[in-house]
Amino acid sequence: MRGIIVQAASVLLLGSIASVGFAGGRYANPPVGLVEVQQSCTKALEAAQKGDTAAALESAKTARKTAVASYKEISTMPMEVGSSTTKKAIAALEANNTAEAVTELQHCKEKLDSEVEYYKKEGKL
Repeated sequence: MRGIIVQAASVLLLGSIASVGFAGGRYANPPVGLVEVQQSCTKALEAAQKGDTAAALESAKTARKTAVASYKEISTMPMEVGSSTTKKAIAALEANNTAEAVTELQHCKEKLDSEVEYYKKEGKL
């Protein structure tokens, strides 16, 4: 009986020590360049939908550059999404795969739009 109690106490103690805490939310302030990345992503999407690959590529590269710079400053989900999706979109545009680029840019726009909307509601933007 005593062995079971010791084991249970050990499990509880180790569980509390090893547990990982999650913030469960966003940063108090928006990441640097959030609006710029959102706007560039939107411009790239609109250009890609119109078939203007050069303009889409230019806007996607601008969005990625801003997202990477912000992500290096502080790692945030919006900038990770902005960076990774625009990287995929740039590769697709360079391969003349506009459909794939549009899909990636739509994902980028949706995610960043929701982040901008959240920070606007919070009065941070």
